[in-house]
Amino acid sequence: MLQSNIYLISFCLFLFSLTPAHGQVLRSAEEYNSRALERESQGDLDGALRDFDAAIAASPTKPGFYYNRALAWEAKRDFKAAIADYRKAIANDHGFAPAYNNRGKLQRQLGDVEAAIKDYTQAIEIDENLLKPGPENERLLKDLAGAYLNRGIAREDKEDFDGSISDLNLALKFNPEYSDAYNERGIAWHDKGDLEAAMIDYTRAIDLDGKNAKAYINRGNVWNDKKAYDNAIADFNRALVIAPQDAFAYANRCVSQTKKQVFNDAINDCNKALALDPQFAQAYVFRGDLRADMDDLESAIDDYGKAIKISPQYARAYLARGLARVDKGDSANAFADFAKAIELRPTYAEAYAARGLALLARGQDVEAERDLKKSGELNPRLKTAIDEIVNDIRRRRKVTPAADASEVLNAITEKKDLYPANADAKKEIDEALKQAVAEKKRVLLVFGGNWCYDCHVLDRALHEGEAGKVVKESFLLVHVDIGEGDKNLDLVRKYKTTIDKGVPVVVILRADGAVVYTSNEGEFEAARKMMKKDLAAFLTSWKVTGQ
Repeated sequence: MLQSNIYLISFCLFLFSLTPAHGQVLRSAEEYNSRALERESQGDLDGALRDFDAAIAASPTKPGFYYNRALAWEAKRDFKAAIADYRKAIANDHGFAPAYNNRGKLQRQLGDVEAAIKDYTQAIEIDENLLKPGPENERLLKDLAGAYLNRGIAREDKEDFDGSISDLNLALKFNPEYSDAYNERGIAWHDKGDLEAAMIDYTRAIDLDGKNAKAYINRGNVWNDKKAYDNAIADFNRALVIAPQDAFAYANRCVSQTKKQVFNDAINDCNKALALDPQFAQAYVFRGDLRADMDDLESAIDDYGKAIKISPQYARAYLARGLARVDKGDSANAFADFAKAIELRPTYAEAYAARGLALLARGQDVEAERDLKKSGELNPRLKTAIDEIVNDIRRRRKVTPAADASEVLNAITEKKDLYPANADAKKEIDEALKQAVAEKKRVLLVFGGNWCYDCHVLDRALHEGEAGKVVKESFLLVHVDIGEGDKNLDLVRKYKTTIDKGVPVVVILRADGAVVYTSNEGEFEAARKMMKKDLAAFLTSWKVTGQ
């Protein structure tokens, strides 16, 4: 009898060893499911998955268990496993709208936008069929709004902006206080080029949810497009107060600082974005744009290459690298980049425009016309800007590979201190104006900075050859330092010019101080490509003829 009791006690201890750590013996699938949800809420995803496995083993036809396990796989970033579980949930309940909706989101993240739209559409149809009059619909209405939101985002991915806006309108119909829907509709309006409609939607999103950092960032991008860079920076700053680790806010503020030519702050912002997210391809492109503006083309091309390595389907990176390669004189690789951008995005109007303009600069007018026409068809809003550049190329920049290098402004091998940090530009201009009266000359102001390669190229040209002769006889030259885009801005305003389109900027004054010419359209920002005869002709046309 004693021996039997010993065996019985041993068997009981063995059973206790199988008891879960929570101190309870789980007997049903529901209990395993409940504990899995508890473990998931505490961050124990592996423990949760084990319990979901047990729940499913005990009840393999319960769709909710597959759905819950899919959410755990999502939290572990295993999207394929999550999709497999959503598929099983749907197989056990064909009317399980949340499973369709969530599977759609993952399909989109994995790049299958068509499959995502199909899933969202199925979720919408199920929810709409369940709608009935009464207050019990509140949850269903929010689910329906969420499905329309997600389908609108997917349609935007396909550049179906009208379809996207239509879906987002319906999302707002079912949930009028949906901040995210206003934000996404703002994106669609923005992509369609309607900045005012985008601004209204982003502002409404912020009014509904003052913590919506994405809406602040997106509104900041509208301000950037409107060239209101201080307003843009203010919105990016607000976003960073809400979300201090938001790489997107830093990257987009980098764009604003670049446009203002506050290059030190811009590079710091891009570097911060990349420190927060080293796989942030767009931040590499933004930093590349900044470096291109600073004439550091090698570093710019390197940044665009890093963006392409991270995101090989990123058409914008190929376009930007192509433009930098054109400036560097690497036409063969530039045209390869333009072709790749168009291959990845056949409706990319800007890529056709860039290739067309590059072809025009090479003298390949027939091929250029074909690309420029295509660009205009894809995006008529570009036509005016393209026409201006075409006229500019035909007027001033007829540099082709066959052109004699001696016809182009001479390059420089070292930069001089053209813009001393301690120079008093106001005083120098006043003295030049007094001298201009006595000598019957005009005053030639060149706004720029020592960091600007084209400023040095232009300065060399103003001191040699036919252009140098005209300057010596008819002008008094004054350099105005803009620092990092934050110096002598009162003189920029006084002389009715802008540095937004690049430097050097040229202003010509009569001896009485009146402005007779300003290069407000960036006419000199690529001085290295100007023809010597064109510069000499320009100066001759503005010299004194009897003030």
